[in-house]
Amino acid sequence: RIDTCWAVAVGLGHIDMIRGADFQARHLLLALGAGEPQRVGRALALEAAYVGSRGLHARARAERLSAAAARLAEEGGRPEALGLSAMSSGIIAWTHGRWREARELCQRAQAILRERCAGVAWEISAAQMYDRAALFCLGEVAELSRCVAAHFKEAEEKGDLLAVANIRLTLAHVRWLAADDAATAREELSLGLEAWPERMFDFREIWARAARRDIAIYTGVGLGDSEGVAERWRPIARALDRYSQAGLILGLYSRARRRVALAALGPGPTSKELLGGALRHARGIESQRTPWGAPLALLVRAGVAATRGERNLALRLLVDSEAGLRGVEMALHAAAARHRRGLLVGGGEGRALRAEAEGWMAGQAIRNPERMAMMLAPGRWS
Repeated sequence: RIDTCWAVAVGLGHIDMIRGADFQARHLLLALGAGEPQRVGRALALEAAYVGSRGLHARARAERLSAAAARLAEEGGRPEALGLSAMSSGIIAWTHGRWREARELCQRAQAILRERCAGVAWEISAAQMYDRAALFCLGEVAELSRCVAAHFKEAEEKGDLLAVANIRLTLAHVRWLAADDAATAREELSLGLEAWPERMFDFREIWARAARRDIAIYTGVGLGDSEGVAERWRPIARALDRYSQAGLILGLYSRARRRVALAALGPGPTSKELLGGALRHARGIESQRTPWGAPLALLVRAGVAATRGERNLALRLLVDSEAGLRGVEMALHAAAARHRRGLLVGGGEGRALRAEAEGWMAGQAIRNPERMAMMLAPGRWS
């Protein structure tokens, strides 16, 4: 029963965290009841990841659980436990906005699991996913593109269809957009969705919708496509949207960017409503009170101000957003803010700001910095 609950909890972890959390609670209770150190450590590590995903308000409890799992792993010396503990700590670090620490822990987990363990495909896939997510948040797009290609090749060679589909749905589109190849980004996203015969609203759908919005904002095509959720899935969609604090912030930021991009196409009867909705999303991000969410909300507010023609306000917001983004090591988003500021400032100073941002993006193998900046910071900037 312990191992069955473990299998279901990890299987649902990246698909339906609500049902997965139910089985994880059963898994933890059964493991504690049995008292076997190996299974207790495994259950504590997974519980730490589930608790940590809820955000900074759960940080203390998540770190206590993670520390307990790490102690048991060190005492037992089993590589599976050491790898799982590192992976769990990496997930917690990512959900709390500590991107570089998350990357280091996920890389450590991959090394242990790949070199010293067998039968740990899920653990490796999870560590790789959060490794890629950390790279994106850090703005290390060139390395992200390399990892997407390497992880995809590894999963295909192993015949791991679940991992292949998940890679296609989780940030693989950034690799293709960096190469200015939106057609392949769309195709790969479609292939990832086709791998699942039964469609329901789960984390795969949330990732896919975010990727679809990015592609639409990048290209300017499909911005007005319907994003409605079937009535039967709305309760679970709302619950999933709020289960992970990091997921909630990124989801609000994604939806806000789409609204600003639509409003920036031109004044119309819905423009005011769209910008008002974007500001509601910005307030939702700010309500989470995270160091990394706040500057993203400022970037949204700057796009709204620019689209409304409030140039001076937009400039002040961009300056504050860029400073905040640099402070939390979100270099790509900071470069986008600088690029947008260059457009508003204009003249020689503006050209210098844009050139600096574009040069940095070129160093990350981004072929079309203008479109990448527009994807991350849409608005009517000129």
